[in-house]
Amino acid sequence: MNYAKVHPKTEKSKREAVNNPLLMSLPKAAQKLEVSTRTVRRLSQRGILPQIVKVGNCARISWQGVQDYYNSLYPNPKEC
Repeated sequence: MNYAKVHPKTEKSKREAVNNPLLMSLPKAAQKLEVSTRTVRRLSQRGILPQIVKVGNCARISWQGVQDYYNSLYPNPKEC
């Protein structure tokens, strides 16, 4: 039996979660902001970026928070 046919909403929500991430790794955030990973940590500690959370053994940061900070730096931002 095909799971996608039985539960079509679940498959759609999985695709949306991949396309709209909630969290991103610190190196990925640093790359998007064109700064070092250490700078991302400093900005988070100062409250400029959202708080860093631990997921298992990995440090993650809010994707939306990074996007909002990027948009505040540039008046006409590109999609991050």
